[in-house]
Amino acid sequence: MKKVTPSAFLLVPVLASISVVAGQIGNSSQLPRAANSATNSSTARKNTETAHVTSEKTLGASSLLARKYYESGSGLYDGGKPEEAIQAFKQAAKLQPDDPQTHYMLGMAYSKSKAYKESFESFKRALRLSPD
Repeated sequence: MKKVTPSAFLLVPVLASISVVAGQIGNSSQLPRAANSATNSSTARKNTETAHVTSEKTLGASSLLARKYYESGSGLYDGGKPEEAIQAFKQAAKLQPDDPQTHYMLGMAYSKSKAYKESFESFKRALRLSPD
């Protein structure tokens, strides 16, 4: 599987175009999903804080599980199933919230499923985690 590394050079034009499209959506049906996404990200942050208390053994196991979710998401994304890929990438991001590649691919899956606001947020997170 080819790994795509997000970079500011590549993501800035993508973020700009998604921002324009998201602004055009306005009060469309995407808004409730965005609100749920904000709630989920708040919950994910709380879960992340709790995760720091876990042992190294658990962290190793969660890293392997995160990798499996990521690979599953990549396969689903490549297979044209972005909604299912989103679920897999979200699970990977819960297990490894500081992995920019997972957030980048989550953004790609959101974009493919036309959830542009969520896509924009995922790309921003990927850039914050790996600004180079």
